[in-house]
Amino acid sequence: MMLLADLSPALLAYVGFALLSLVMDRHRRQLLPSANGWPPRITHAIRVLGWSLLLLSLWRSIHLWGVGIGLVAWFGVLSLAVFVLALLMSYFPHRVIWSAMAASVVCMPSMLMF
Repeated sequence: MMLLADLSPALLAYVGFALLSLVMDRHRRQLLPSANGWPPRITHAIRVLGWSLLLLSLWRSIHLWGVGIGLVAWFGVLSLAVFVLALLMSYFPHRVIWSAMAASVVCMPSMLMF
């Protein structure tokens, strides 16, 4: 369970970036070809949720490793999350949504326990 706690900032950052990519028209058409366009309220809600998950990732990183190491680790986690998301969007775009849902399910127990 401690491994999940250590991975939770990375998983939260990945889900946050995946949500932020859904707000952009080009990426939304790539990930969800059947979705034409969303109303501004839904777009705004997804954007707020994505940024909230990134801030939650920052808080979790600081909570786990302290301020000094936590901030540095968080920037590394952001880099890793964007790298994985960019690779998945380039080669396997249909798996981004499923991996984001799986990442959110995996990191929730660690968020509740620690």
